[in-house]
Amino acid sequence: MFCREALRDLAGRRATIEAAGTKIAIVSLAQPARSKELVESFGLGDVPRFDDPRLELYRGFELNRANLMQLAGPVSVLSAVRATLKAGFGAPSGDTRQLGGTFLINQGKVVRAYRSKLLGDQPDLEKLTVTAAGTPAATS
Repeated sequence: MFCREALRDLAGRRATIEAAGTKIAIVSLAQPARSKELVESFGLGDVPRFDDPRLELYRGFELNRANLMQLAGPVSVLSAVRATLKAGFGAPSGDTRQLGGTFLINQGKVVRAYRSKLLGDQPDLEKLTVTAAGTPAATS
């Protein structure tokens, strides 16, 4: 449900993000066929996608797995309800304890990173975009 919510938000903000000169890529922990189906269901089938069911990229970007409180704590439960209402429920794929992240990479270097601290923890995508001139967007 959290991946569905993130994809829905990304699809809704895609035009703004790309207009700022930022190219989007998606990393999925699902198996390739499931990942393709899910990404396409949100109209993002043309976005480069990296399927990582072995979680090698997740480890490389130092993304943690949820502990019991992050998995079943009150904030995560409320986030799960919000995500389901927003983007619908789908069958889980891959490691359901894996926390996500969003990264802005420029010239091979991570210039902004958002590592989720809870399941369903999502960043403000516009704060991670880059203007067409290559200058990072202002953050607050």
